[in-house]
Amino acid sequence: MLSRFANRAINEADDAVKTGKNLGQVIDDVALGTLSEVFEPFMSEAMLTEALIDVSFRGGRTATGAQIYTDADSFGARQGKKFAHVVDTLMPNLIPANVSGGKLEPSRFLRGVAGSEDGMISNIDKMGRERNPLGEFARQITGVSPLEFDPKLGLEYGAYRLGQQQTSAKSKFNRVTDDFNAGTGTLTNAFQAANNDKLRIDKQYYRMIEDLRDMGMTEGDIRRVLKRNGIGGVKGILRGRFEPFKVSKKNRQDMRDAGISNKFDNKAVINIQNQMRNLPLDPDDSPPPPVAPPSAPARNPYLSNPYLSNPQQDSSLQQPVIRPNQASIFPTLTQARAPGPVDPSLLGDNPVTAALNAQIANRRG
Repeated sequence: MLSRFANRAINEADDAVKTGKNLGQVIDDVALGTLSEVFEPFMSEAMLTEALIDVSFRGGRTATGAQIYTDADSFGARQGKKFAHVVDTLMPNLIPANVSGGKLEPSRFLRGVAGSEDGMISNIDKMGRERNPLGEFARQITGVSPLEFDPKLGLEYGAYRLGQQQTSAKSKFNRVTDDFNAGTGTLTNAFQAANNDKLRIDKQYYRMIEDLRDMGMTEGDIRRVLKRNGIGGVKGILRGRFEPFKVSKKNRQDMRDAGISNKFDNKAVINIQNQMRNLPLDPDDSPPPPVAPPSAPARNPYLSNPYLSNPQQDSSLQQPVIRPNQASIFPTLTQARAPGPVDPSLLGDNPVTAALNAQIANRRG
């Protein structure tokens, strides 16, 4: 910053000498040039445009959600807060004041240096943070601002923000319950989409509460902060389990007024609730993906045949039983027949059968 001032002063002096200005005019130009260099960052078009958008298109809220004025304010109060917000945006940090909520109040540096508990300027800001001279001087000299975090305030703001997101998620279903053209699929899909968004938001909610627990907040502290600020719907989040939306009486009344209550598939909605209820909000508690069982080795169908595995069960595979009185009639399976004519008694009684058997016997012989 100092180098910019010096460069601007040298340039202004150069231009004054080149144009033949006298010493007094040179000093005036250098002074005005360096002064404009100081205020230039605070008079940029981007900052001014942002402030004007806050008090117009955003309806009295900044990009971060801070409220500048409300509809309950009178016309004069609203205009005053709008003007103060624009002035605060353009106000350089060297002025020991800032505008908060449309009101002019001492800056943190002024509170730390000139503030006291009983004086006109309090050393405690509206958030309850105490400013001390040593800390503020060190911040001005080093340019380093320590980040302060109050877990209880963090829970209050975080819970309020996430609660608004839950309401916005439920509006996905609320918007179709009074739609005269909504059908069964539209109502069911909207209810599923609303709960999908709520599950994502509740997981963020749960992680925030777990972080606060790690920072030392007890279960009782968390519940007291939520109760004091009127923040509900967190029972399932505190125990790490998802609680799906319920179909409210107003939802059912809106569907009746729109004449679409007969298109509402209550069974499908209950099925969605049952499937999503008690889903874990902690990603570490999610059930592992199912593992496919190892595939069984291919089996030989012939080995599984009970008759092949136990030949005694198949009479066709058993060795023939030779009675003593037939031993001379049936030769063994491995014994070759001696050449010569076949005994006619073995060829059969029928002449045709006997002739055929005789041919077979002669060929084998």
